[in-house]
Amino acid sequence: AFYLRRWYGVDPAGGSGLKYAAKGTTTDYRVTAKGDTVTFNPTFAAFDYAGSAIPKFFGSVSSTLSVRDFALSFLFNYQVGGKFYDGNYAGLMAISYGSALHTDNLRAWKKPGDVTDVPRLDINKTGQFNSQSDRFLIDASYLNLRNVTLSYKLPKSVIGKIGFDAAKVYVGGENLYIFTKRRGMNPAESFNGTNSPVYVPNRLVNVGI
Repeated sequence: AFYLRRWYGVDPAGGSGLKYAAKGTTTDYRVTAKGDTVTFNPTFAAFDYAGSAIPKFFGSVSSTLSVRDFALSFLFNYQVGGKFYDGNYAGLMAISYGSALHTDNLRAWKKPGDVTDVPRLDINKTGQFNSQSDRFLIDASYLNLRNVTLSYKLPKSVIGKIGFDAAKVYVGGENLYIFTKRRGMNPAESFNGTNSPVYVPNRLVNVGI
């Protein structure tokens, strides 16, 4: 289960990353036009239950379809529901000297009146604006094309001449693509719904006879 600070949004006037303020907060807060009490200081942000990493259901679909001498086999893995805290993405949204940034930072607040979901790029405030919150918690649903193989059984009139009883040619692949809420994220990396800076499973393509 996730228990995180509650993200409010980006202040269109100053570009600060805002969170809902905890009850009783008396400093570093303000009241929005909607009447919400918010703060840019994570120390005074409100915590709340934000969901579970456990999905509603998950499973796989596999089959082999054959037409004459051709056969197509495939395996899909899927998950529906659950939450995933994308710490890798959070790290790429927090700026520091000499480090890589996510291209979503191009949407960062730049001038008063800008309406965006990315706070201003401020090296002195990035720790506050991009601190842990449910801002980085996303839907963990995914569909993964785990493997697929297309094969063709060579006719006996051909292979019989070289003394073979059976032969086929094939082309296939593994870990070809994963459809997720955020490109590059692997929700199946861990059961507890968090990730780390590791390589995703290799995409393999193979051909053979």
